[in-house]
Amino acid sequence: MSLCLGRGGFMNWEEFEYEYVCYPWFEPECRERTYKAMKVLCERMPEEDKVRIPSVIVFAPPSAVWGEQHTLFHPACPEDRATHMLYLSPELENRPQANVNSTVAHEFAHAILNHDGTMSAEDPYQHEREADTLIATWGYRPTNSCGWMQKGKKK
Repeated sequence: MSLCLGRGGFMNWEEFEYEYVCYPWFEPECRERTYKAMKVLCERMPEEDKVRIPSVIVFAPPSAVWGEQHTLFHPACPEDRATHMLYLSPELENRPQANVNSTVAHEFAHAILNHDGTMSAEDPYQHEREADTLIATWGYRPTNSCGWMQKGKKK
């Protein structure tokens, strides 16, 4: 299986795990809640959204940041110029499992929606609302990243 499998979707947890968890940057033994959140995401995400996942690298170094998404180039997938890196902090392990599940799903939603990390001057919380709207269709509660519910424009 190649690192570029994301474009073809996943039929089961083993394929999803191989693609997004079995990297040198993610150690399931140290990240029990994050690992469980990845499994829950695989179970909840509809197949039509799984096939929309671009090539993604899941990176989980230590930090106080709970999650972020970046667009980057991946040399193993030269045909995918817009590869995404999802940052999942070990600090997530200190959060309730439902929060971890929503954060992991939220970051995957950014990748599926091809958000590039830029913010609109008119509505800086638009991408956060879009990601939370998508994960709500998967059965998650919105993450309310950056407090957008209080600060962002209502649509």
